[in-house]
Amino acid sequence: MSDIRVGTVDAPGSGKIDYDPRAHMQDNALAMGRDVVRALVEMITNASDSYLRLERRSIPCDGTIEVSAERLRSGEYNRVIVRDHAEGMRQSDMATRILRAGARTSEVGDRGVQGRGAKDIAFFGKALYESLRDGFYSHVLIDGGMGYSEQYERLATPQDYANLGVPLGGAGTQVTVLVRRKQHSVPQHANLARRLSRNIQLRAIMTSEKRFVTLSDLGRTDQSAEVLTYRPPTTRARVKVVNVAIDGVPGVHGTL
Repeated sequence: MSDIRVGTVDAPGSGKIDYDPRAHMQDNALAMGRDVVRALVEMITNASDSYLRLERRSIPCDGTIEVSAERLRSGEYNRVIVRDHAEGMRQSDMATRILRAGARTSEVGDRGVQGRGAKDIAFFGKALYESLRDGFYSHVLIDGGMGYSEQYERLATPQDYANLGVPLGGAGTQVTVLVRRKQHSVPQHANLARRLSRNIQLRAIMTSEKRFVTLSDLGRTDQSAEVLTYRPPTTRARVKVVNVAIDGVPGVHGTL
């Protein structure tokens, strides 16, 4: 690599442009559109893709995807959570799929973009990944500036299985987005159910006989989870009638 002089500063003639946390944040904001529902769509799609990989290998699975939301009146964060009973991840899987930006980690036929979207969801505050596989519990916390912490793996306990809603000895993943209350809102339950049910990106998942998507309001423990099914968006046609003069024919008008 040859060096050149720029003014009075020595600079290399070639290299890589630094990509700092501010640029990451801007890209994440564009990807998510500042809309928590987009994060949930990404999380649901990644969960479904994990089931697809099991199904391709003829491994039995229940196809359940549990979505839940918590809205608080105080504190720094609200929460949205998506959990599955699919492949699960070990610490090495998290390092490959979650802690690398831009690398292709999905398989042919997958619909999600876990290699990128898994980090984008942290834009809203933080993203916590917890997973069970092969009798181990794995954990990592990603912040909005593309940093991560609390990455570890240990033997799973019965409480870990209970916390993630996974049958003892089974596998699965829970992703929790900690949403900063002052910057972003979590739609109310009815609105969230409507928007997810009408999201065209989730149509294949919600119309599949192999998937079972539910939505729970963590603030209403007296209510059972709602089963989400795809509902095509309603449209309204508006027709405007316009009078148009016809050139060369005085006094005659047409309409459009």
